[in-house]
Amino acid sequence: MDDVVEDMIVLIAVVILGLIIASFSFSYFTPKIAFANAQSDANTMASSISISTGPLIISGGQGSVLFEVYDPSYSYNYTVIAFVEPSSYSASAGLVTPSIPPSTNSFSVYLPSGVKAYSMPLNTVYSLSGSILLTSGTGYTVPGNVPFTVKLPATSSDIVIIWVIYQDGGYNFRVDFAYSGVPST
Repeated sequence: MDDVVEDMIVLIAVVILGLIIASFSFSYFTPKIAFANAQSDANTMASSISISTGPLIISGGQGSVLFEVYDPSYSYNYTVIAFVEPSSYSASAGLVTPSIPPSTNSFSVYLPSGVKAYSMPLNTVYSLSGSILLTSGTGYTVPGNVPFTVKLPATSSDIVIIWVIYQDGGYNFRVDFAYSGVPST
């Protein structure tokens, strides 16, 4: 009888230990798998996006640029952030990150109807390789395949950089970028 009780205690201990190990494994691997899946989706999305860019037009210290994010296979929304950098950064526009987190005070986005796009807070934004580009900020939601206008303070010696952000599974990925400056004469 004592052997049966000992065997039962050992069996229960082994089962509990197995459940503890399994729960730790799931809690460790599940977020990594979710991130990898979202990253894979973002890379697929990035391969089919193109961005049309208009010139930067300056009027009274306010810059305005027309953009369109085009992807024939995607008709949902993207999130867009915009920031200004000196035009000397144009060759490395894909490497530049905002010096301060973008906010609704630093830029605005308007749809073709003239209505301001919906703003939304952003958590961490990742590159397609998984590195962190931005830890917080505000972006604007724009529909795919529809032109939109970015307005922000700028001078003729600036470029306006936009990031197109795709959200998947709670993760934000910069799937493309574009920039525009004042046309040279």
